[in-house]
Amino acid sequence: MAKRWGLTPRQWREQSVDDQAAMMAFEMFCDTREAYRDDYKKKNRDKNGAGQGGESEYDKLKRLMKVGDGR
Repeated sequence: MAKRWGLTPRQWREQSVDDQAAMMAFEMFCDTREAYRDDYKKKNRDKNGAGQGGESEYDKLKRLMKVGDGR
């Protein structure tokens, strides 16, 4: 955990227990949020058929705005 905050092990141990807990909770929250985001993107991609010949949301937007490769 110290490495993620740019602290040496000694600096980490010098932090109060409350600060250590807050830093760990923040990192756990960020990791959980990232996992949910990745899972959501994967499910949305599978649902839309992107990557399997389907059109992604981004490609649809480009097509509607008539931008890009002119599809």
